[in-house]
Amino acid sequence: MAKLASKLFKDKALRRLVDQARQDTFFLGRALAVYQRLHDMDDKQLTLWLECSGTELDRLALCRLPDGQQGRFQQDVRKIADFTSCNPDRLAQVLREAGAWEAFQEDGEKLSDRFLLAARDHKPDGDDDTSGGQE
Repeated sequence: MAKLASKLFKDKALRRLVDQARQDTFFLGRALAVYQRLHDMDDKQLTLWLECSGTELDRLALCRLPDGQQGRFQQDVRKIADFTSCNPDRLAQVLREAGAWEAFQEDGEKLSDRFLLAARDHKPDGDDDTSGGQE
């Protein structure tokens, strides 16, 4: 009975860690979550596509996200894929798509902020001097 309780406690703790990793851009879990939203996939579908088990998907989520700017991206992806027994080519695709989406979202937020600033630069209605100072 104590072993069962211990296992349940560990499973809940692992689930909390994985859930947190899915919200943190430091972890691969965030990229997995983004990819799942983009493709309307649940965990089962993602494990089938990545050719890994549910346990391995959890391990994958807790891995550090490889830096896409480094020349070592492909090498890091292969190491992670070996560690988690998943398809390295599909993992690379997940990371690239999720990374592109995140970058697009960041650029969109910056652009939105610029539009808001530009809108504030305009004078309120009725205050524009359209006569050029001549009446």
